[in-house]
Amino acid sequence: MTDLAIPGLAYAEANWGRWIARCPAGLCTSAVQIRRWQQRFECAGPGSCGWTTQIVWPADPEGIEVLLAMRPDVHTRSWRPGETLQDLLHENAVHDVLPPGWLTESGCILETRGERVTAGQVLTALPEYRRREIGA
Repeated sequence: MTDLAIPGLAYAEANWGRWIARCPAGLCTSAVQIRRWQQRFECAGPGSCGWTTQIVWPADPEGIEVLLAMRPDVHTRSWRPGETLQDLLHENAVHDVLPPGWLTESGCILETRGERVTAGQVLTALPEYRRREIGA
């Protein structure tokens, strides 16, 4: 994902352990819960403006979910566009919520390419289909 937001598009973000998208129209302050990889956003519900647009997803939502799931308090399981996987890993380390041994074992914890997990201990925590996709 680039650091530049494209006006009129909705961006997926993790909010308290669920995926949401906020209305990009600027006509209301609505946000809706979305399913992973959902492609279309429709601003619906009380006070919504009815805007419909495409949803832009981060490069590695599974990697984001793995790092956020380590946090015991669901209210801290949030990610916004522009944050990197390294940012999330750093926050987890600062708040001492990494799995036991991750900081003391030899080897890398996280390696990425194009904001997708490619190696390290985070890779082993990804769903099996993702590990096969990467060739691990």
